[in-house]
Amino acid sequence: MKKIAVFGGTGNTGLCAVDAALKKGLVVRALARDPSKFPEEIRSKVEVVQGDVLNYDDVKKTVEGVDAAVIVLGTRNDVKPTTMMSEGTKNVLSALKEAGIKPVSGCMSSFLFMDIEKVTPMLRDLTLDHIRMLDALKASDRDWIAVCPPHIAGTEISWPAICSLANSGHGIKGVLAATALSLLWAGRQVLKPFMSTESEPSGNYEIKHGSSPGRAISKWDLGFFLVDCLDKPEHYHQMVGIAKPLQA
Repeated sequence: MKKIAVFGGTGNTGLCAVDAALKKGLVVRALARDPSKFPEEIRSKVEVVQGDVLNYDDVKKTVEGVDAAVIVLGTRNDVKPTTMMSEGTKNVLSALKEAGIKPVSGCMSSFLFMDIEKVTPMLRDLTLDHIRMLDALKASDRDWIAVCPPHIAGTEISWPAICSLANSGHGIKGVLAATALSLLWAGRQVLKPFMSTESEPSGNYEIKHGSSPGRAISKWDLGFFLVDCLDKPEHYHQMVGIAKPLQA
């Protein structure tokens, strides 16, 4: 594997995936609606295609000549109903098939290990699109890896993150969510396991097929794994949970 395409590379985790790929010596081509969102030190090292993942021609141009792809599409803190992630994924899968490219990793959520009825109502619409994204991967004949992280540490704690904590199974949902919000304004000491000061991959994470091994993962370790798993056949056609060890 010498060259990869990244979709969603200007987001928090996407930037970490791009950085990890560059440090592995890979050539990176990234599709971005706004290339200026890449930090200058990264933009100068990446082949940037300006365009939209919902435009098939833009996607097709991005995968030309690559060996694998990373899909790390997201909505940041926008939790309104969307089909962007799943429709974008379908475009990527179609372009990969047309180009004869097999390995592809996609970043979704550990909520996919749960029944949709148990997901916090605020996050159900996003989770439904992650389900559609997963269904698209499963229906493809690509060597797909569905990476399903819990809370992604290394970004500001937001309402979606608080909802994620409330769903973590470590306390009464309503109380935990309210407590999390209070702690947000009071030093956030108890939330430290869900935060991160790391600025590079630590390698301190666990992988589990079919379930989540923990409650949080740093964006750097997640970005690294999204790239690293592409040439690891043991992860192909698997839903992969990834998390920092609970005792760490």
